[in-house]
Amino acid sequence: MSRLAAPMNLDHVNSFFSLNKTAKLNTVPGTTLGGKRLDLKTGKAVKLGDYTTQNRRYARDRNVDQQGYAKHYQKLEEEALKSNFHERLILDDGRTEPIDLDAMSMSIDPEAARITQMPDSVTEEEANRVYVNYNFRVEYDENLAIYKSRQEAKSNQVTVIQGETGSGKTTQVPQYILDHYAKMNKYCNIIVTQPRRIAAMSISRHICSKRNWTLGHVCGYQVGMDKQSSQDTRLVYCTTGVLLQKLISQKHMNNYTHVILDEVHERDQDMDFALLVVKKLQRSNSRYVKIILMSATIESNRFARYFGVLIHGELQAAPILDIKGRAFTVQQFYLESLQSLGKLPVLDINEPTVEPQLYEIVKLLIQQFDNMEIQNYGLLLLPLHSSITGEEQNRVFRKPEPGVRKVLYR
Repeated sequence: MSRLAAPMNLDHVNSFFSLNKTAKLNTVPGTTLGGKRLDLKTGKAVKLGDYTTQNRRYARDRNVDQQGYAKHYQKLEEEALKSNFHERLILDDGRTEPIDLDAMSMSIDPEAARITQMPDSVTEEEANRVYVNYNFRVEYDENLAIYKSRQEAKSNQVTVIQGETGSGKTTQVPQYILDHYAKMNKYCNIIVTQPRRIAAMSISRHICSKRNWTLGHVCGYQVGMDKQSSQDTRLVYCTTGVLLQKLISQKHMNNYTHVILDEVHERDQDMDFALLVVKKLQRSNSRYVKIILMSATIESNRFARYFGVLIHGELQAAPILDIKGRAFTVQQFYLESLQSLGKLPVLDINEPTVEPQLYEIVKLLIQQFDNMEIQNYGLLLLPLHSSITGEEQNRVFRKPEPGVRKVLYR
């Protein structure tokens, strides 16, 4: 624009309704460029015909590999990792020495040795006092499948643990690590993620009950606004979303010595972003933090490649610890098995609804359960879902009386 109009006044309004001469509209000089782009060489406005679009839109190539672009960035990331990481090992006493690559598959930056593993406001003596104030004597269950591999679970910078449900990886691996550091009198702070709130709360309560700890002291949990932890807490179970928000806020993982992502095969939004953030921080400013991924499926190779480590200058998949066996037998029952009892309602996974028939089924089940209790079948029926209180959830972990079978439903 070359001229700017002055503000209108009452004369301009009156002239609109008058047949006489129109009031003169005053103008003021406009800008030098008139809203056009500045030519840095001439110092004048660029002519309209000389302007080149900065972000030109090209025709879409429909034959191109729509996922091939990721390989370019993966290569850049690998090159950056090779240039920044040095193949040196940080020992537990703080000294460094070259890695024996034939014996260890670990890469870590010696600069990480300068990063404290304790809060700035806590001295080493105060941090390790927890090992004296609390009872750390424990007898492990040797029947668990994870027991034979307890040493391997804590020896690598990044470890992928693959084990069936009931192998003991969720409850035992964090305890193995904590007790290992307690024997060495070294600071340790472990955080373990769980995909469900009830799992984080129940597992932490179970560990505290087994080891005669008060909940929220050595072991605790955090789900949403419910936080049970203290300055003495060295093992925290939390939901994946809680850890993700902590890392986004802190922009590092240096508050922890071990980050354990459990049930990584349950690929939801929080878990995918947590994997991305943990990998980025572990390769940048939190290189001394040990990462453990735990999965119950055979997709562990994908996670191992994603968290690759440098060995002899080449990026190799993280070691996988395959746990065979389980402590108890798990039986699976499917909805189709009920077809012999009658017609089943049609279920659509894309539009989840509650059919009227389901309410009738629940009603009949409740009546049958009440009859079982009345007939003294020796069954203890307990609900287990996120809507009940924490005290009601704790009832499922209490040992029933002799001759009584505990049945959980949700």
